[in-house]
Amino acid sequence: SRGLTVNRGRALGIAAIGTSVGGALVPALVNVWLEIGGWRVAVEYMAYCVLGVMLPAALFLIRGRPEDVGLQAEHDPGGADTAQTGAASARQMFSSYNFWSMALSMGLTMAAYSAILSNLTPYAKGAGYTDDHASSLIMAVAVMGLIGKLLFGTGADRFNLKHGLWLAQSLALLAFLVFSTEPPFALMVLA
Repeated sequence: SRGLTVNRGRALGIAAIGTSVGGALVPALVNVWLEIGGWRVAVEYMAYCVLGVMLPAALFLIRGRPEDVGLQAEHDPGGADTAQTGAASARQMFSSYNFWSMALSMGLTMAAYSAILSNLTPYAKGAGYTDDHASSLIMAVAVMGLIGKLLFGTGADRFNLKHGLWLAQSLALLAFLVFSTEPPFALMVLA
C-alpha cells in the first residue's frame, strides 16, 4: 500500500497549509478589529484567539507519534534504522556541498518571500491604495500559498525536486519584476 513515505511531499504540503489559512483569515480579522477599536483591541482579540483556538488545538490535536492515535510507524523502504544512523547522517549532511547549496537556495527563497510579505502593505499604501487593498494583497498571497503548497507538495512526489525549486524561485523572481514596475492593483494581486 502507498503510505506517507510514498506521499511525503503531499503530506508536507497539507501540513504547511495552516500558515496560508491563517494568512488569509488574520488580515481580514485584524482589519475589522482595527476599525472596532484600534490596535490595542486588535492585539487583545488576537491574544484571545491564540488562547481560545490555537492553544486548545495544539493540546488536543497535535500528536508526536503514530502510536498516539492507534497507528503504526511506517518503516523506511531503504531499511535503515534512523535512530542508529542519525548522528552519522547529521555529520555527513552538514559537511555536504549539496546540503549547503540547498540550504542557501531555500534560505534566499524564504527571505525573498518574507521581504515581499513584510513590505506589501507599505508598498500598496505608497502606491496610493487603501488598507483594505493591502489586506487583499496579503490574503491573495496566503490563498495562492495554500494552492501552491498543495500543488508543489503533490508534485514533489511525482516530479524532479530540482525543477520544482527552480520553478518556485522563477515565480518569486517574476513577482519581484512585476512589483518593480509599480503595476496597477490587479497586476499586484497576480504577482
